[in-house]
Amino acid sequence: MMMQQHEMDQAAPRTGHAHRSLQRLYIHCGHVVGERTISELAPVPTAASSITRIANYQWRNWAGIHTATPKYLYKPTSAREIVEVLATARAAKEHVKVVGYSNSPGVTDGYMISLENYRRVLSVDRKTGLVKVEGGIKLQDLIDDAARHGLAMSNLGSITWQSIAGALSTGTHGTGIKLGILATFVRELELINAQGQVLRCSATERPELFNAARCGLGALGVISTVTIQLEPAYQLHAVEVPMTLEAVLSSLNTIIHSAEHARFWWVPHTNKCWVWQANRTKEKAAPPRFPAWQNLLHILVERKLYEFLLWLGTFFPRLVPYINKLYSRILFSKRRETIDRSDKQLTFDCLFQQHVSEWSIPVANTATAMLRLRDLIKDLDLKVHFSVEVRFTKADDIWLSPSYGRDSAWIGIIMYRPYGRDMPGTKVYFDAFEELMKELDGRPHWAKAFKMSEVEFRQTLPHWDDFKRVRAEMDPTSTFSNAYLDRLFPTQKQLTS
Repeated sequence: MMMQQHEMDQAAPRTGHAHRSLQRLYIHCGHVVGERTISELAPVPTAASSITRIANYQWRNWAGIHTATPKYLYKPTSAREIVEVLATARAAKEHVKVVGYSNSPGVTDGYMISLENYRRVLSVDRKTGLVKVEGGIKLQDLIDDAARHGLAMSNLGSITWQSIAGALSTGTHGTGIKLGILATFVRELELINAQGQVLRCSATERPELFNAARCGLGALGVISTVTIQLEPAYQLHAVEVPMTLEAVLSSLNTIIHSAEHARFWWVPHTNKCWVWQANRTKEKAAPPRFPAWQNLLHILVERKLYEFLLWLGTFFPRLVPYINKLYSRILFSKRRETIDRSDKQLTFDCLFQQHVSEWSIPVANTATAMLRLRDLIKDLDLKVHFSVEVRFTKADDIWLSPSYGRDSAWIGIIMYRPYGRDMPGTKVYFDAFEELMKELDGRPHWAKAFKMSEVEFRQTLPHWDDFKRVRAEMDPTSTFSNAYLDRLFPTQKQLTS
């Protein structure tokens, strides 16, 4: 899509002949054309290549759960360099795993590509709200840059320190029953496939690839650029109130539909919930302000003391229900109202390392799910951490989206890893939760813990085989394969010798 120059702010060009050539490809031509390969722009890989390359890198994800030692970690700064790494991988017959900021599994023993240095804002169109960025940009950097242009994202998940490519690939979502997952706001993608071809896709150009790639699990190629729809910057007026679980479930429809954004948290081993609703407002931001000593007290009590108490709970699990009850009184006992910038209202601190599992179910199954989860925890005599978070999204048409074809409730459970120590019973809890979710027509969040099989996915996601067909076309030699994808697609052809 071409934009008028006076409506658009272009990214500053990189220096050097190679970068100027690539910039002309993107900007002078408007976009990469069709299946044009940019391999002619990439020099034959040599030992003198300027791409940052680290041998035998010790990779670990943020939660400290997944580790890997790829042969090489590459940090390209341009599409040209990404193509060069892929050419190197093809020549060496190595698999490639793309990572952002280490939020999801990144296990591979082949080559790893980090997009952390491939993160520019390429263009901003204030009039239409369309922003084009490189795939490695952090959501927070996109948010901050957009704010300088008077724009904001329409919805966000809980955190903003993941890359946009990773957020899209795993189906990241926020909350709001009239709002889709993050990928529903994408208007165009450019992918680099295993052969080094740049393919542009949108709702009108290669629509099947577009429906697959907006939640592509990293299986289709490298997300090079993303064009995403933003809106004029706005404030959110958030109201937070304590309620009982029974009261929440009996008025769930009202809670969901009476605000643009709504979610609630239940504290296991209690009947207490915390309901959060937010709506756009023209009032000026009025974030809570605390003296320095009170901010320090918040950090000490809500993070440091809490982690220490949970650590004690790993030795004495019977303490956990009392910890939950104590913190439900400290954190969730009084009504609160705040007005602030949208991203500050939609996100929050996820504290420290944790195991998480989150599933999308039809909204109509929410009350049943919560009551059965409460009973499950009691019947199995589990001691589990707070909280259980419940969010909501609108149905979409993205093939592997957990919200495909239905308005969804997303139920997420958590077990923290205080000082890197696992809580006894975590596996039992997560396995039982997964079985419950599957009974209620659940689909897992792609970046979180699950064991669901391909047979089960095929039954709940009608375009599963269509996705596999597109994957075979984009990556016929399974260059982007890894243990995670092999488990999901066990029949996919493996890397050829």
